Amino acid sequence: MDISAGTTIPDLAKLLLEKVVKSKFNGTMKSYVDPRITFAWCKQYQLHPDRIFTDALLKKFVWAQVAPAKGSFESQLPKLG
Repeated sequence: MDISAGTTIPDLAKLLLEKVVKSKFNGTMKSYVDPRITFAWCKQYQLHPDRIFTDALLKKFVWAQVAPAKGSFESQLPKLG
């Protein structure tokens, strides 16, 4: 599915999830999407997170649900290398 001007929010969410699932099954984290970003996106567009995440993932990502609707997460990210 290509992203175009007529792409709906549920379609974008589906693309996002497919990309994350695909990366997990390939054993690579190149396409990992921090759940804080997804929760912030949901807040910004007033979309309830249960439209994106399953109940199990909502429980797993409770820590990420405090993400601000806008802003930077750099100070919260672990330092690499």
